[in-house]
Amino acid sequence: MIRLIFISFFCLSVSLVSAQRIINFNLFPLKNSITVKFTITPGAACTGYTIFHSLDSLNYIPIYDYPQICGNTGANEEVTFTHQSPALFQYNYYKVQLFPVETTLPKKIFMTDQAQSGIWPFPNPVTSGLPEIGLKIFNASNTKFVGFLYNAFGSKLSELIFTTIGDVTRINISGLKDGVYIVWVTDGLAPYYCKFVIKN
Repeated sequence: MIRLIFISFFCLSVSLVSAQRIINFNLFPLKNSITVKFTITPGAACTGYTIFHSLDSLNYIPIYDYPQICGNTGANEEVTFTHQSPALFQYNYYKVQLFPVETTLPKKIFMTDQAQSGIWPFPNPVTSGLPEIGLKIFNASNTKFVGFLYNAFGSKLSELIFTTIGDVTRINISGLKDGVYIVWVTDGLAPYYCKFVIKN
């Protein structure tokens, strides 16, 4: 009986291993974006795949959904997707779900300040104890942005959500000590960042 259970477990394990369809799952930084690449090995057609993104490795949201038939019975299928707005100065986590059964283990990548600048902070440096700083975001008139305010060590200080008036907005900096700070925001299409200095 024990031998029968062992053989059944072994066969199930081999079946699960051989069922793996996603290989070569990797992440590559490219200027202000992250490219997700993976390979679907030959086999029965799958019914689509979804690429997920997370900032804490626990809560994932779908950033790309391919709901059509995928996979090839006789050759590898290479997949490439570019995430245009990863979070700056922190880890970005990604995983891929191949329908109906397989989900990869997550991979992470740290995004540095390769994003486009595109923001002019004013005044800079801040020298008069102002409670706010102005941001001019070029080519982004009346646009909603979300993002974060960081200190010079990459620690997240606050969440930013605003809509530009024209191409200008103001953010609260009250309570911040002297030092260098980083604004990182995105309109969902591209990330933007700038640095400003407080020196009272």
